[in-house]
Amino acid sequence: MKKEPQSMRDINPFGLRMPQDIRRQIEQAAENNKRSLNAEILARLEESLTAEQIASGSEAEKRLSAQFSSLMSEFQKLKEKLDKS
Repeated sequence: MKKEPQSMRDINPFGLRMPQDIRRQIEQAAENNKRSLNAEILARLEESLTAEQIASGSEAEKRLSAQFSSLMSEFQKLKEKLDKS
């Protein structure tokens, strides 16, 4: 099922309690990825849900997912190197 695009104004706020150490980690990740805290949390939730859906899929999907994860990991390492230079 495809998601309908929504304006942020159409989405109700959602209060979330989280330990300070996790919040600091997410804030740091958001800063590294040049996203807001909200955008970082949403991106990570979507990534988790997508990975979960793929894990329940076919072997070919699982292989593609593993390759994608590997490429994303390499991309992140390169991005961090570029950000440091």
